[in-house]
This record gives sequence, C-alpha cells and structure tokens, in this order.
Amino acid sequence: MAAISDYLEKKLLNFIFRGGTFDKIENISVALLNSTPKDNDTGATMDEVPEKITNDAGAEVFTQYQRYSLGKPLDVGNSKWTEPGQDGNSAYYVYSETSYLVDDTPVAGSGYFYPLYLLSSKAQSSGNGSFTSLEFNEHPGVTFYKPDNVGALNSPTNPDPTQIIYRFYDGNGFIQNSENITFNQAGSGGWGTIEAVALMDSSVYGEGQIIMYAPLEVPKPIGQGDVVQFIPSQLEISLK
Repeated sequence: MAAISDYLEKKLLNFIFRGGTFDKIENISVALLNSTPKDNDTGATMDEVPEKITNDAGAEVFTQYQRYSLGKPLDVGNSKWTEPGQDGNSAYYVYSETSYLVDDTPVAGSGYFYPLYLLSSKAQSSGNGSFTSLEFNEHPGVTFYKPDNVGALNSPTNPDPTQIIYRFYDGNGFIQNSENITFNQAGSGGWGTIEAVALMDSSVYGEGQIIMYAPLEVPKPIGQGDVVQFIPSQLEISLK
C-alpha cells in the first residue's frame, strides 16, 4: 500500500518543512472500496462498500459491511503491526550485480538468489534445517537467510517474474499486519467487486480522512455469505 492521500501528504510536508504540527492519529481502520479513490477523496466522497442497499422488492436492507477498526495506534499499534522491515513469513528473491557475502565471506558473482528469508528460523524450517546467511551491496545492513537445499545462488534466471511464490525484495521500509484482519460476513446482495483498500483515521462509515490507499492487484467480487480476510503479512504498507 503506497499511495498517500493529499491529507497525509500536506500534514507531513507542513510538519517536516514548516511550523506545522501533526498529532498522532486516534484510530486506524481498514475500509473496502468498490473503486480506487483519488488522492483528494475523503471518507465522505470515496466509493466505499455500501452499508445498505435497496433489494428487488424496493426494501432497504443492510449489507452487514462496516470498517475494520485496528484501534488506537498509541495503545495497541505494536500488537497490530510488525516492526518496520520485519517480515517473518515471505520468501524473497534478490538480484545482485556485484559480489556478495556468504557467511561473511566475499564471493564474486551476479544473478538471482532465492528463496531468501529475513528470519533464520524461517529458513531453517523451510529446508533441511541448515541455511546460509547472505548480504548484498544492493541492500546494506540487511542479512538474508537461504535454506541450503532449496532454490539457487546467482542463477541467471528470474525464479518468479509474477511474484506469486517469491517476492522481489526492494527495501526494508515497510510494515505489515501481524494478525488476521477479518471483516463481517457479507449480507444481503453482497458487497459488489472490491477494487481497493483504504486506511482511514476513523472507524465511522462515511467519515474521516484517507491516510493511504491501494488498488487490489486482482479485483475481488464479494457475494452474500463471503468473508474478506487479510492474513498476517498480507497487508503491507510502505512510503514510496
């Protein structure tokens, strides 16, 4: 999730470069949208999943949709989000054009390296128990761990151009959700097609400011009885 709203952008610019202040947000909530918002949209103008719809009989019925509240960041944020740059679940690949370090020993060569993990315990459990630590000039200060019996070192071939199994590692400026984010079961009429997700500063439907937003890679139709859920590490936030 990388698109920053005009609201947040102005707050940050005034806070960093001018005399403006920026109070800590009191609530962060996740909203589901039927279309991608504009940077200047708000909770009142964005195309959020409706709370109520009119059925074929002309009666107004509730869809059971409501935003998912992550609470007050100051109080519960550390339990809702990982530390910046920490992803204990994903398998990455890296492309290096120069020499690299293997267990602190310089090695000449270039190519693709995979699978790589940010936690040694994950690399250990993903292979036969043994792993190698790697460092790359492209990512100073970051140590990766590769299971010894899986994948490849300096391969000439990209292992996963579509990033379905392995994610391309492009920096550690991110945080991720550390617990399940599970919305209510969709009610009468379903929720239409979800095309985007937004982080809001209010849990109240139709209110608040957009903090960040992102379109889904694949829009998802949500019918009656369906449940929308983001498992840990699935919702990633970066400032780019």
